[in-house]
Amino acid sequence: MKSENKIELEQGGTTKNIKTNSINSEWIIIGGKKKWGPRNCPNCNKEIYYKHEKSLHILTKRNPLCRVCSNKILSENRRVIGPFNLERYCPKCNEIIYYKSRFKRLLAEQEGTDCKSCCKTGTANPMYGKFGTLHPHFGKHHSDQTKKNIADHQPDKTGKNGSMYGKCSYDVWLKNHGKEFADKKLQEWKNKLSVAQSGSNNFWYGKKHSEESKIKIGNAHRGKIMSSESKRKMRVSAINRISQQKFNGGQIRPSFNPKSCKIIDEYGKQNGYKFQHAMNGGEFFIKELGYWVDGYDKEKNVVFEYDEEHHNWKKQKDDFRMNEIKNHLKCKFIRLNEKTGKIKKY
Repeated sequence: MKSENKIELEQGGTTKNIKTNSINSEWIIIGGKKKWGPRNCPNCNKEIYYKHEKSLHILTKRNPLCRVCSNKILSENRRVIGPFNLERYCPKCNEIIYYKSRFKRLLAEQEGTDCKSCCKTGTANPMYGKFGTLHPHFGKHHSDQTKKNIADHQPDKTGKNGSMYGKCSYDVWLKNHGKEFADKKLQEWKNKLSVAQSGSNNFWYGKKHSEESKIKIGNAHRGKIMSSESKRKMRVSAINRISQQKFNGGQIRPSFNPKSCKIIDEYGKQNGYKFQHAMNGGEFFIKELGYWVDGYDKEKNVVFEYDEEHHNWKKQKDDFRMNEIKNHLKCKFIRLNEKTGKIKKY
């Protein structure tokens, strides 16, 4: 290399000055090390320097993007890049794991590594079993000055500054992994929430309000006037629900539970019934009594009623209604309790 191209780092000089003074040179010294360049990124025009002259010449011909731009494109299309599949399933929980490169995926496959969640659960977690006196922070407290320093150095993530402001988890899944993955993840989350809050898992399971509590709740809501905004929301919600029911071929009045229609159909197929219900010709109306029934098979003269949870508090009324229908139609009566899943025939 010709000596006239070399630029020494002067005492008191800065990297910025050296780069400015040697912009036309083949190499410069940055941070005490020789760097070759510059070459500009074709996307963001950022200056890129290299350790070796050969790297500069090769990449100048190829003209690839800088690391920042290439990583950005890679993250946007990280499911499948080119002909290589960049995803695999966790050996423990069977969740999909995404990788940035084919090499990392192959390496993880050879070593049989788990996903991040499985690597940090149970005994694999570095804090497993460290509670009480075993916790490294047991008996220690931050001073007021330390708390202030932590608060000052933490960015404000409240309100509009928060990364999830105006978003939900579904939006993030949809953007990163597509609609199919997002819908699957949403359904899994709903199922987990349903199990966690139903039956004996519910915090209110087996409990009842005392008479004093009932009086307090009644007094707290008595005399309240619903705002025009609340009325508007309820009105729009009811219109959307009715429109959806009509679009799906269901009846508009009386209101019905679409889930019960599917269960009535399943029970009918298993036991040889053809029930008429809200989504199959509309609920059967008994004019003489003024009752609609959830399901009715005219040929076999069988009534099917699907009892949601609120029916548990009006059993006496339901029994009186059932007896009226039985005496009028001279029919068989089948009841399915949603909460217990038990079926009773009368």
